[in-house]
Amino acid sequence: MNPRIPIFAGLLALLAVLPLSGQAASIVAWDIAQLSHHSDLVVEATVVSMASEQLPDGTVQTRTALQVERYLQGDGPERLDVLQLGGRIGEKVVVVWGDVQFRPGQHVVLFARGEGPEVHATLLSWSLFEIVGDGADAPLVRSAEGLEFYKQNERGELSPATDADLAGPRTLGELRAQVAAAQGVK
Repeated sequence: MNPRIPIFAGLLALLAVLPLSGQAASIVAWDIAQLSHHSDLVVEATVVSMASEQLPDGTVQTRTALQVERYLQGDGPERLDVLQLGGRIGEKVVVVWGDVQFRPGQHVVLFARGEGPEVHATLLSWSLFEIVGDGADAPLVRSAEGLEFYKQNERGELSPATDADLAGPRTLGELRAQVAAAQGVK
């Protein structure tokens, strides 16, 4: 028997039971403690600039400069460059579904991997909160565009996430407290 037939049959069976989304990235919806655990840095920052570039191998990459106002976790330079696959160079557009979408002037909290000055978002757009207003009571906005969410039970099994699984902090003060708690800081 051809060894490829069972593999092909298994893939077809898997496709038959998994929900297919045309343009979404599937992720496990981590809470703030999990995001903190998997992040090297958590920063409050302002988006300064964005520029896409084509690397020597042809890959399109976007570099977003952040002016860090406060480190909630970790420490590093006052300016960070967030590197992401994708972007626009002339007529060439490369999209990574569910990735962080920055805007110049945007005030954000970002969970990131790396030590700086170059970092990457920890978990696509689930790593980013936009701060709308000033002070600890400022509301937070989080985009789930392009993401499909799952939750993982203690046995490692995945199932679709519910609205309760996706609930997060509503204000900047709540987010700061949850990041501090994840680090064991009171």
